[in-house]
Amino acid sequence: MRIGELLGSGRSADVYALDDKWVLRHYRDGMDATHEWMVMSYLGAHGFPVPRLGPRDSETPPATWCCNA
Repeated sequence: MRIGELLGSGRSADVYALDDKWVLRHYRDGMDATHEWMVMSYLGAHGFPVPRLGPRDSETPPATWCCNA
């Protein structure tokens, strides 16, 4: 995965461009984002307006997740 330019920084995470459709959220302190990813997936599956999430696999660091920009 090629990480592009930094788009924004918040209190605990940075958001980077991956391409023209996807961004990557990365927690600077290494916090495991798995729970957040699971909640977003659940909400999206039940009709709530959330960003479309990218796939996660064994190579995805726990402190990151991808979503549709």
